[in-house]
Amino acid sequence: MENCEALQDDLRKQAFSDNAVEVEGFPYGKKFVITEPLATPSGSVVKITTVWVIIKGEVIPRFVTAYPGD
Repeated sequence: MENCEALQDDLRKQAFSDNAVEVEGFPYGKKFVITEPLATPSGSVVKITTVWVIIKGEVIPRFVTAYPGD
């Protein structure tokens, strides 16, 4: 379970990345996609893409999904 908490922390750090790209046309607020390298517990590095939204009237990004990056 300690790896789950480390992954959660790493993904949260991505939410405040300078590499966030806003997706136009999201009707509920702002939607961002971020693709960055992420270190695994075994020491290898993989690219992960995360999707975040900031709902209208809110200021805190919400995690939507993550998947292997390009």
